[in-house]
Amino acid sequence: MLAVAMISGGTALAVSLILVPMARKVGLRLGACDRPGETKIHRQGVSLLGGAAMCFGWLLAVAAAAVWGADGATLLAIGLGGVIALGLGLFDDLRWKNDPARYRPVLKFVVQVGTAAVLAATLFCGGIRPLYVTLVVVQFPLLMLYAFGGMNATNMTDGMDGLAARMGGMSSAGVVT
Repeated sequence: MLAVAMISGGTALAVSLILVPMARKVGLRLGACDRPGETKIHRQGVSLLGGAAMCFGWLLAVAAAAVWGADGATLLAIGLGGVIALGLGLFDDLRWKNDPARYRPVLKFVVQVGTAAVLAATLFCGGIRPLYVTLVVVQFPLLMLYAFGGMNATNMTDGMDGLAARMGGMSSAGVVT
């Protein structure tokens, strides 16, 4: 299991290290960037496509884990949850923030809760449970809270160039170990 984690983690790291700088350049060139403003901490535009590059590296890591013997069905569902979360994040960054009157926050909340529920159900059915919690009725909500909290923590740090990537890496390392 540790070998699979090392191979998939190394794959995600290598692919992300290559693709994130490229995605940054593409995002800035296409104008898919967060512009500095009164409530922003950055002084120049920050590309909005780094998360897509990180997600691609992560999906390749999931595929590598499946090739090296991890449970394919669970990994497929985890990958699907990640892609849904990425789609929501890109939509939020590229459309939602530019037209808040059209897209209500409750819709975003419902999609996030639904994504967290699908991911938690997949993990739960695959036998992945929070450590040190023996009550089954508490385990599923904790998995949902972890997924929901992870999406929102990443979204909140997304505007700080590079911080979301570091947090995602640390969180992934914590899950693997």
